[in-house]
Amino acid sequence: YQRRVHGDLNMGAGASGSQSGGEGAPTGAPTTRSSANKVDTRPTLGRWSEHGHGRKRIVTGSRRTFQQDQYTPPDFERWVDPTLPRVCVGGSAHDNIRTATLEACRQAKGQLQPGVLVSWVIISSSRRGVPLEIVRSELGNNVLILGGASFGGVTNTMLSNTGKELTIALFPSQLSRPVVVSIDGLDRDEYEAAKQLGQQLKNHTKQGDHILIFFDKLKFTTGVVRVNSGKLVLDGFNDGLAECASRVKVLGVGNICDIELVDSFVFDGIGEARNKITALILPPSLRVKHCVMQGCRPVSGFEHTIEVTKAEGAVLYELNGRRATDVVLEFLGLSETIPEHVDLSMRAILGKSRVHQALAPFMEDEYTTRLILHADVEKGSVTLMEPDFVVGDQITVMYRDNELMCASSQSQSRGLIRKLYEKGLQPALCFYCSCAGRSCAFSGSKVEEANLVRESCGPLPFMGIYSGTELARHHRDTKTSCMDWTGVFMVLCHRPRPPQSSRRAAAAP
Repeated sequence: YQRRVHGDLNMGAGASGSQSGGEGAPTGAPTTRSSANKVDTRPTLGRWSEHGHGRKRIVTGSRRTFQQDQYTPPDFERWVDPTLPRVCVGGSAHDNIRTATLEACRQAKGQLQPGVLVSWVIISSSRRGVPLEIVRSELGNNVLILGGASFGGVTNTMLSNTGKELTIALFPSQLSRPVVVSIDGLDRDEYEAAKQLGQQLKNHTKQGDHILIFFDKLKFTTGVVRVNSGKLVLDGFNDGLAECASRVKVLGVGNICDIELVDSFVFDGIGEARNKITALILPPSLRVKHCVMQGCRPVSGFEHTIEVTKAEGAVLYELNGRRATDVVLEFLGLSETIPEHVDLSMRAILGKSRVHQALAPFMEDEYTTRLILHADVEKGSVTLMEPDFVVGDQITVMYRDNELMCASSQSQSRGLIRKLYEKGLQPALCFYCSCAGRSCAFSGSKVEEANLVRESCGPLPFMGIYSGTELARHHRDTKTSCMDWTGVFMVLCHRPRPPQSSRRAAAAP
């Protein structure tokens, strides 16, 4: 597996990579956050560390060049019904947040049909302090404001992650307003806050409802910033819904402003807030079709899995009866490296197969992946983004395969669009939530995978955000899962109208 992981990588420090501009700049990524903002944009898939006279690097990804396939898109002009209401999207990355807000609102507003009012909006912003008074002056005082933080933003005309992005999706009044509930208290107990949210929302749910969740990924308490567990949020929400959980479809994101996990916020319908979780039941006229993209491979096969032998919550202390950091370094081919000189934090990924078939062919969506949030060299422990790997679990070290990530994003997004086209479903908005680590600025990919998803959508309204956690169902699952290092591509579609005869029959006494 040393050759498998390292054989096709350019280990030179001067390799072309994810800096914006110049030779080797990523396709479709005109602007990326610079090192001045404390984001490592060097073309490494791990972090350099000094060790003696040489330098060691954690290699957790593949640098193979992604080759785009020939593709015949659907006939969008024949497909899209112009008489149906469409969501309008705008974006800006202006240095001044007030100007960015005004530009984004006016760009989206300019796409509305004359006389159409805006009922509600989804806003994503890389900066706090969005001037919502500008939003209301442009779109109406009664507009419902939802969404939250994002590391960058993507629209039909913009793809950027400089830390100044603001994107907005306007939902016309013909689509009606969603049912919205927002709960405080994530900083105290994310499970209880989400459970309370589910309890308040369940009386409003009915069979077939689709729910979107936006939650603050970070806990903000006095002088301390910690991570909210997406798994606990999802568990609490489902427990709050109780018997209603089986009749609804839940998707969502944990919002963050930056890769360093320094800041985050959500919009709760009225304004900007921290330590909150907001859920909206989409109006009856809309439903969501989605697919999930990943992009990691196990460093070794099923026969080389690792057993979790000591763990507490999200912290793994021992794997195979040894210090967790030692085992991870060994699988990465760095067993001879002094652990103090290697930083596993936010770089290495652990995975757990959900099928456990030793001879089954590799399928990316059969793995639950968890990013290592922090590595404690003294204790030999690693802290994961989520607390769902427990003692007795068989796991493996994963590496980020940028070629697989891009191929998955392209093929699955194209497949979903093609499927909707063939079924005649009418799209209102393409909404892409991608893990912030999948961006070129972090992954080192030469191709911005969010751009591949956007290209699949052609002229359809498109809004993309970069998130800290994604909530969705894998295509073979019946329940929503909490995910890391994934992209969740959602298409909000108009629900088909029942045939005229069916409507007459329903209206009959």
